Amino acid sequence: MQAFHIRYRNTQGTLMRILNAASRRALDLPSVMAEPAERDHQVTLTLDVNQKQVGQLYREWYSIADVIHVGA
Repeated sequence: MQAFHIRYRNTQGTLMRILNAASRRALDLPSVMAEPAERDHQVTLTLDVNQKQVGQLYREWYSIADVIHVGA
């Protein structure tokens, strides 16, 4: 299991695009917690992924215009 922390601007559909990146790969989402973080928002996802999937997820999350930072 690996935890990902994603900071994003809370615009319409941003959180759904973040979650869809994981669900498109048929990954289970055992834990999802979204909360305000200063002026932005943060979502913490716990996923069971391999290294290839981590790279794909980072690439897709960073391609979302309102994602500010992705960390593991």
